[in-house]
Amino acid sequence: MERKGACKRCGKCCQTYYTYGSMKPIEKIIVRIKVFLKGGRIDLKDKCRYLYFKKGKAICKNYASRPGFCKDFPDVPTNIDGCGYYFTKGE
Repeated sequence: MERKGACKRCGKCCQTYYTYGSMKPIEKIIVRIKVFLKGGRIDLKDKCRYLYFKKGKAICKNYASRPGFCKDFPDVPTNIDGCGYYFTKGE
């Protein structure tokens, strides 16, 4: 399948379980270590702590050094309503 479309900056992807669930095991470990070192915690029921909105558009406070799973999102079809990305069958 081939990903097409573009991000609408709705922020829905940063407010789901999908982001953490789609991480590679090493990425999960890295996130847990970073959060631990900063004295925080991971609550997978909450939105990403780097997500905020400005004039109705989602913005990532950690955009420059965001993990691979964020850069690649979505790498598989999702059921996130309103996402600007979609998949077509490859030829």
